[in-house]
Amino acid sequence: MTIDTDISKLSTTQNYTSAGDRIQNALNQRGPNAAQQESGTPTTGDTVSLTETAARMQQLSSELSNQPVIDNDRVAELRKAIESGTYQVDSQRIAGKMIDLEELF
Repeated sequence: MTIDTDISKLSTTQNYTSAGDRIQNALNQRGPNAAQQESGTPTTGDTVSLTETAARMQQLSSELSNQPVIDNDRVAELRKAIESGTYQVDSQRIAGKMIDLEELF
């Protein structure tokens, strides 16, 4: 395969001033995208739509970020039970939770 290096054969009718112009011209030559075909109106940029699940996850994430990391009331309750000797360790529950955790991996 030979490469023709004669630049006189190149078309000079399209004179672009920037890369943005070249990109826009290429997009215009491609024709309408799926969104434009469905709606019948041209779109001016990219759009993002979240599913209901994604929107709910975003809402929950926002709510969790407003919650304190440590439940100080629960810590105080446990500390009091340990100090008074009334805290009971449920070894079966702990073992079950450890197994559940291992099954995640």
